[in-house]
Amino acid sequence: MSEMDDITREAGRFTAQIAQLLARLSHTKGWREKRQIKKGINLLVREQTRTAEQLRTLELGATAGAIDNYRQHCAAVNARAIDPVTSAEQRVRDRESLTRHHGDLEARVLESEMLTPIEQGMALDGMAAATRFPDFKLGNLFKHARKVRGLDALRYRAQVARAHAATGIARTPAYSRPAITQSHNGNGQAHPDRQLGSGYSMAQADAAQMIRRSQAVDRPWAPHPQQRDAAAQQAARAAAQAGLSAEQITWEFNNATANSRAEVAIVARYPSLNGDLEKVDNHVGLHPNEREAAAWAAMRQGQIAQFGTPKAVRLSGTESGHSEPFFTTEGSHAFVTDEVNAWRAETTRAVHDQPPETTGQDRSREKSSSSGGSEDLERRVLMLQRGLDAVTADRDTHKQQLESVRAELDTLKNTQLRANRELREAREQLETVGAERDRFRGERDEAVERLKQQTPERDRYGSPERQAEQAKAVAHGRALAEDTQIQDATDQMRRSQGGDFDQTYRHGRGNGFGPEKPRPPIQRER
Repeated sequence: MSEMDDITREAGRFTAQIAQLLARLSHTKGWREKRQIKKGINLLVREQTRTAEQLRTLELGATAGAIDNYRQHCAAVNARAIDPVTSAEQRVRDRESLTRHHGDLEARVLESEMLTPIEQGMALDGMAAATRFPDFKLGNLFKHARKVRGLDALRYRAQVARAHAATGIARTPAYSRPAITQSHNGNGQAHPDRQLGSGYSMAQADAAQMIRRSQAVDRPWAPHPQQRDAAAQQAARAAAQAGLSAEQITWEFNNATANSRAEVAIVARYPSLNGDLEKVDNHVGLHPNEREAAAWAAMRQGQIAQFGTPKAVRLSGTESGHSEPFFTTEGSHAFVTDEVNAWRAETTRAVHDQPPETTGQDRSREKSSSSGGSEDLERRVLMLQRGLDAVTADRDTHKQQLESVRAELDTLKNTQLRANRELREAREQLETVGAERDRFRGERDEAVERLKQQTPERDRYGSPERQAEQAKAVAHGRALAEDTQIQDATDQMRRSQGGDFDQTYRHGRGNGFGPEKPRPPIQRER
């Protein structure tokens, strides 16, 4: 027998043991024995929690191992598919076998009661990855399952829901609504005057609320001890004016604590007018059970709308002695009204579904047995249900956000594909231009080489002979320029001095102030 079978068998004993302890608790009168029995119940609950965690750990490991086996199966099928020796019949058998393996593994994941929807979605993702990339190992698939929040968690839940719809496998219910007890008197009969709307009118219900608030203790809005008597007298006068009898008023005062077990707080915010401050309206109701609290909340929602539609409403219901609310909702007035009406219908249906009680002794026995461990379980279930309702209320908003993100992602994908196509075309054009450039460069080099061979060396650019000729031409040009300048200067002086200049230079050189004496001839000896 495997370890999981042992743990499952031990977990099956929890129900019988807890039933025995609850039966003993209902028949025990001593406080010491009750304390020991409650300790035993807490010990069993803790042991059951540890057993459930062990079962979950084994289930996660088994699921990861099954997905890895499926990955190895996919890798083997792919290896045979690309092998040219494999026949067509073998490929068909491999494909059918792999399809059956995938379906069986998917059904196992979806039918598992120990995997959360997020873990089921991660397992489906692992199967998809193993199908597409069988050569890569998945590693620790459920390592970060507890850290998944927000849109990722919503995506996994939606993936699991689509898988359930595609395979036709029924989804496991997330919770079951427990039966809600109703307040009774000592004779086992329900108090007709505790039911809102059946025994009290609107004014009488408001007066009863005043009596209960005047007797409240340890509440933030409770009256000061010195003002409690005055508040009680004012509440009694208001009850008498509303039509309550003296017996009903006395009964309300005597049972104010029992009738205040469930507290409902409503905060309505109205939009500001003409630049004034935002108006906030607070309502608090005290009730003996959840059914009357839901009925009062539905009635108060209708009264709120008579003075104008608030822009936001927050409603919460808490039980005396507990900080966690058993019901909470927040949003627009219409949304909160729908939630409260559904809450009221649910509590009414739960009361009507209860089996009838015949004797007051059976009722008191059931009440005493449920006051032990079942109240904690009921409160936890109610808290989980309220949390689920709050998540369901935000589902449409998250769905719209998810659709907008997907639309934006599709737009970005299209933009990226278009940019990739343009980049590919630009690269192809660049390669074409580069090829043409290399061809023209080769033709140019060939033409230069032919021109070099056909041109004499003295006519080539940069050759020594051509540079020497260019230097001679430059020097000759400079000499001609100097002779031209000298001739121009001489002509200008001749024109300025007229005949004297010619006479002077005809007989010889002079300084311009008179004729120069002739020099004697030079005698040369032989």
